[in-house]
Amino acid sequence: MNRLYPAFSGRKFPKNASTRILLCLSVVLFYPCFHLLSGEKQNRQPLLAFLDPPEQNEVPDQSEPDQSISEEREALIHRIYRNRNLQTQFERAEQKFQDREFTEGALQLEKLLDHQEDYFFWSDDQPRPVNFRERTRQLYSQFSPRSLADYERISGPQANQLLQQARQTNDLRLYELLALRFFPLKAGFESLNYLATHYMEQGNFDFAARYWDLLLESRLQKSRLEPVHLLKAALTYQQSQQHEKTAQILETYGTEKVIVSGRTLSLEQALQFLDTTLADSATRKTTGWFVSQGNAKRNQSVDASLPYLNPVWSHPIGRTDKDSPLETLRNWEKKQFRENLSTAVVNQPIAVDDLIIYRDFNGVRAVHVDSGNTDWLFQSAGSLTQLIEQLEAQNPPHSAYSQNLPLEKFYNYNSIYGSLSSNGQYVFAIDYLPDTQPPAQINMGLRRSSSHFPLVSQKGNR
Repeated sequence: MNRLYPAFSGRKFPKNASTRILLCLSVVLFYPCFHLLSGEKQNRQPLLAFLDPPEQNEVPDQSEPDQSISEEREALIHRIYRNRNLQTQFERAEQKFQDREFTEGALQLEKLLDHQEDYFFWSDDQPRPVNFRERTRQLYSQFSPRSLADYERISGPQANQLLQQARQTNDLRLYELLALRFFPLKAGFESLNYLATHYMEQGNFDFAARYWDLLLESRLQKSRLEPVHLLKAALTYQQSQQHEKTAQILETYGTEKVIVSGRTLSLEQALQFLDTTLADSATRKTTGWFVSQGNAKRNQSVDASLPYLNPVWSHPIGRTDKDSPLETLRNWEKKQFRENLSTAVVNQPIAVDDLIIYRDFNGVRAVHVDSGNTDWLFQSAGSLTQLIEQLEAQNPPHSAYSQNLPLEKFYNYNSIYGSLSSNGQYVFAIDYLPDTQPPAQINMGLRRSSSHFPLVSQKGNR
């Protein structure tokens, strides 16, 4: 009798040899799984001994960093502009330089520099934030002569074409773009040399010194400097009171020969000659910024991003106890997504000597740069407070729409109203003088009458 399968059980032991082998293997394989799932505890001392750290290794310090350092880091983390996507792309380009693939890394940096926005990285292994453009120039200094020649061959034609266009149009912003995007190339060197020379000739030696710093601190650009460039750099540092940098140039290149006014002089002699010439000339240095959003030439707007500001003092430009202008400005903001609308009134300050001059609701105000205290206030006839009072006198107080409409036409639609300029002695502002006989109010059956507020009256403006 088969004991495994008793009689009348309806099952028989398989007679095939392969079937018997598979049955035995299944029993052998499934038994450990059932044993582990059963929850029976084994002797786990060998496993625990393997997981414990060796006794000879010290456990790293897990204490918190200094409180002042943590507070400073946390404060900067929320205030420094960080773009995670750009940081990832920059790390890839940086890895290319570490792998000595300089040309590929430089081409990736070109794409990042197209953003024309400076930003910061703060990795965990750095004690302070890393400036993107500064780090980019450090990577460029790793170029070998062969890799630099390859990069010049690839991107040089495009850079030279932009340099020729900048020379034809005399566009300083294009020179800035070249110096930023193609810094290690010859076109980048020519752009930096032009910008430094331009601002030096304008008498803005502090601004020109920044460009000479970029050339002298770069290993690639420093090798391209000739004695005439070194003379201009030394003269710039001399006039901007950076005597240590001037001494470093003279100590290294003081015996180099340059031609000044048809005479061949050493670099040190030429610097003394030019410094004496500039000292004799009575050049008046102006520190004011007489046009809002002006560049170093003080005559046009520039594209720039605002840095992180730590305000010393602040003044409101819209302080008033009237609710009408605030409601008008709110309505104006809601409609800015529509086309062909007003651009709002200009309200930007100018700097003249030690004063900041701007227009607020009460008139034109001048405050001290250091303290923020008001030096003088010109209560112009075109102040918004007086305009509101005139509107309230001309229109019924219950007609909010009739009050807001002419105020919006005057204050929001006149983008030139509020602009200021100065020649260093006087401040020029567009003002409002009401006519003695205002124009007739024409009522064509509408619910409101039209109100006119001319910027220039028949008597002229102030």
